[in-house]
Amino acid sequence: MIHALHGNLGSGSDWTALGIEDLRAVDLWSWQEQHPGITLTKFGEAFAAEVEAIDPQPILLGYSLGGRLALQAMTARPFLWKAAILVSTHPGLASENEREERLETDHRWASRARVEDWAEFLESWNRQPVLASSMPSAAQVSLESRREAVASAFESWSLGHQVAVKQAFPFPVLMINGELDEKFSALANRFPGAEMVRVSNAGHRLPTEQPGELALVIRDWLAKIG
Repeated sequence: MIHALHGNLGSGSDWTALGIEDLRAVDLWSWQEQHPGITLTKFGEAFAAEVEAIDPQPILLGYSLGGRLALQAMTARPFLWKAAILVSTHPGLASENEREERLETDHRWASRARVEDWAEFLESWNRQPVLASSMPSAAQVSLESRREAVASAFESWSLGHQVAVKQAFPFPVLMINGELDEKFSALANRFPGAEMVRVSNAGHRLPTEQPGELALVIRDWLAKIG
């Protein structure tokens, strides 16, 4: 089974358009609602334990924030996973200064998510340069009622808390990025031992921009590794 983790301000429904069978779409906001402030490390341990109890040969699929959370589960139980597919995923910041700056930035996003008019908050979020060429998820509007979970995720799952990937994993890993997403395409080179694929005519939000092409890449790669 493929266990799929959506991106920030996304939802499990973002994977529907891929049309992949045997895919379990995880609701990350439920984790924050049931375990407020759960850390990256604790999420990785708890999620891996949950998957281990239901699936003997699990495959991980994560997009952006979901990819970073997938990395935590990969690190927590490296011999559990059959394979992992990371879409538009950051490997971690290299310096302490970068991490501190990111923590401050994400704290500001969290504060805005809690109190700002939701439409204005979403407009600001979607104006970020890395998302400029991408179509936002329609599910974003519905997250207004879960804004505390969103805010909590900005704080406890901030990239500033993430330990950078430094070694290869003992299972196949595929990195997928959009060719228009220059920043994350360059970052993919920092994942030791991973295969890399770039999808044409796509930016950062591959699951919503090019779901058919993304699904094709995933199916072909899984068939190749068996």
